[in-house]
Amino acid sequence: MLKYALILISFLPSYGFAETLVCEFSRYHSPDEARLQTATGFEMTFRYDPITREAFMEGNGGISSVLLVNSYEGLSFLEILSTGAVQSTTVAMNGVAVHSRHSLILGDLVPSQYYGICR
Repeated sequence: MLKYALILISFLPSYGFAETLVCEFSRYHSPDEARLQTATGFEMTFRYDPITREAFMEGNGGISSVLLVNSYEGLSFLEILSTGAVQSTTVAMNGVAVHSRHSLILGDLVPSQYYGICR
């Protein structure tokens, strides 16, 4: 009986997010470095619904609501920080991704850019 109940439940509509992207960024660049550097342990997960355009980012700082911009060539997620700075992640259809941080720390701009892949 339990087996039939589980099969029935699997056909019920899901009200969760339709898509999930797990992104790993292995390289980065900032104004302090003369060349690309190796990044370790920098991952982000995006959960989004392309129809309602509701999206969230899970990262080392917790969960944040983000804006979703989607097109036939890829997706971009925009996070607006309390400082007014914007961080963006753009993912091409083949999974190649770039994450740009435009951080403001004590009034100073601290930019960096990470390169990786999302699946």
